[in-house]
Amino acid sequence: MIRKALVEDLNGIDVLDKASNENPWGKRLIKDALESRSNWVIADDKEQSIFAWLTASVVLDESELELIVVHPECRRLGYAKQLIEQWFDEMMGRHVSQFILEVRESNLPAISLYQSVGFVPVGLRKNYYAAPNEHALLMNRIVQESSPI
Repeated sequence: MIRKALVEDLNGIDVLDKASNENPWGKRLIKDALESRSNWVIADDKEQSIFAWLTASVVLDESELELIVVHPECRRLGYAKQLIEQWFDEMMGRHVSQFILEVRESNLPAISLYQSVGFVPVGLRKNYYAAPNEHALLMNRIVQESSPI
């Protein structure tokens, strides 16, 4: 079930992040994201399990995907796409006209997913990522007034 993430989800998101992210954010950054950004999770509240999390910032008419993580055992089940579609839907209500993100240039599955939902490459940040050192591909999706999400 997709729902808004709550500060009470901090421990579950931290467990997910450690299992899913080669450079985990840690509780402090996750807590900051939960308190200051837009966040959604895919969770089984009965089992108190969180399978996926998306956090995004909003400045004026632009929203940036800060992080999306899906548990390794739940990848390729459409969870990331569901979260991205939820992000799009909610941001449209806030009159966002541009979505942006950066992704490791070697992360071909993520790039393919982002392209499938309308993102296009717009630039490169050289040596943006560490451990391992890698460029970030910058992508955006501009929403036209009359185009559906």
